Amino acid sequence: MPKGLFKKPVCMARIDILLDNNLDLMEDGDDWAEGECGEIDVELITLATKGDNKEFPFSGFAARERIGARLNKQQFISDYTNELTNDGFKNVKIIMGDTIGDTQVQISD
Repeated sequence: MPKGLFKKPVCMARIDILLDNNLDLMEDGDDWAEGECGEIDVELITLATKGDNKEFPFSGFAARERIGARLNKQQFISDYTNELTNDGFKNVKIIMGDTIGDTQVQISD
């Protein structure tokens, strides 16, 4: 996730192919690197806009577009929580400080 957008989320572990800091596939020798990817899933949903993923066209929070818009804190938290819940995460808690850059995502099993 780009620096300054959100702090790293804490969430459930899923095993999948990992991405590097540039969101490119991470390699491990001659194969793709695999590991826990719950944080990556949240990052991708946060950055994606609806329609970016053809397999899941209704998934995406569009954080970049929301940063430039007027921000209603309660609506932002509600929309973000709903988006992550709709994408299968459970027990989502969004903690937002004074600015959007102080936002933290916590997801527990």
